[in-house]
Amino acid sequence: MIRPDIGRRISRIALAIALAGTLAACGPSGRLFHTTLPSGDGWRALPVTLGDQTDLVVGIEPGPIDPFPDVDPDVRADPADPKALIVAWLGGACEDESVVVLHRGGGRYDMAVSSRGGLGSCPMVGIHRAIRIRTSEPVAIDLIDMIRGGQTIPPQ
Repeated sequence: MIRPDIGRRISRIALAIALAGTLAACGPSGRLFHTTLPSGDGWRALPVTLGDQTDLVVGIEPGPIDPFPDVDPDVRADPADPKALIVAWLGGACEDESVVVLHRGGGRYDMAVSSRGGLGSCPMVGIHRAIRIRTSEPVAIDLIDMIRGGQTIPPQ
């Protein structure tokens, strides 16, 4: 018999792998939201699609460019609105699109960010990217796990 804590961990790993596979193979599922992050000096505008599998999202828009200290994606509560989240990540200058997926399972939420790069030569620079996600109700930030490469990223 599998211990309950190990069973939950196996379930979370399987969900993380499924989310990563969905992003890589065919893009996001669920209700789709779109925005475009503005271009800057040396990089082009970036289309972002959010796949909402929770029915909580009511809209997305470019978020505040607040340099986050880590290269891993991060999610924070919007201090100006309890019904909004700020998702930030470090992207590249030549990305064609970024995709964010928000999924609910087992009383928690998983969020994954994936970017697709362009072809050709590209400067090796990190670009701070961020979106603001508006929700129909407040979401406790400690209930959201960020997923990257099939693994949960510890909160920052």
